[in-house]
Amino acid sequence: IVFLLLEAAALLTGTILTRTITRSVADLYDGTLHVARGDFTHRVRVRTRDQLGALGDSFNEMTGSIANLVEEQRQKQRLEHEVAIASEVQQQLFPKCLPVLPGLHLAALCRPARVVSGDYYDFVRLGRTSVGIAVADISGKGIFAALLMASLQAALRSRAALDGNGQTSKLVAQLNDHLFKNTSD
Repeated sequence: IVFLLLEAAALLTGTILTRTITRSVADLYDGTLHVARGDFTHRVRVRTRDQLGALGDSFNEMTGSIANLVEEQRQKQRLEHEVAIASEVQQQLFPKCLPVLPGLHLAALCRPARVVSGDYYDFVRLGRTSVGIAVADISGKGIFAALLMASLQAALRSRAALDGNGQTSKLVAQLNDHLFKNTSD
C-alpha cells in the first residue's frame, strides 16, 4: 500500500510537472506564431517563477523591444521620406535657367553639406541690362533652414519684380525687414 501511494504520488507529480512544462512550451510556441505574423503585442502568460517563467518574461521583453524597434524604423522611414521631399522642393527653388546678357557668362552649383540645407543662390533680372546675384546661407541646417530659404526666395523675387528700377539697397532693406518680422531670433 505504501509503495502504491508513493507510485501514485510520483505519477501525479510527474503528470503535473509534465503539464506545467508542456503548457509553458506551448504558450511560447503560440507566442512565436504571433511574432511570425507580425503581432508584437501578444504576451506569453507567465504562470511560474522558475526557469520557464524567466523564459516567458524574456520572450515578453523581446517582443516589446521588437515592437519599439519596428515603430522607430517606421518613424525613421517617414522622416527620410519627408527629408527627400524637402530636398526635392529645395532643388526646385534654384534657378532653372540663367539670365543671358551680352558679355556676361553665368554658372552656378550648390552642394549642401546635408540633404536639406539653407544654402541659396539666385539670379534676378533687374532691368534689360542688369542682373542681381543673390547668395545666402540661412543659419542652421535641415528642413527649417530650407523652408526659411524658400520664404526668402519668394520675397526676393516678388519684391524684385515690383521694384524694377534696380535699387539694391532698397531691395535688401525690404528683405531684411521681411526676415526680421517673419522669423524668430
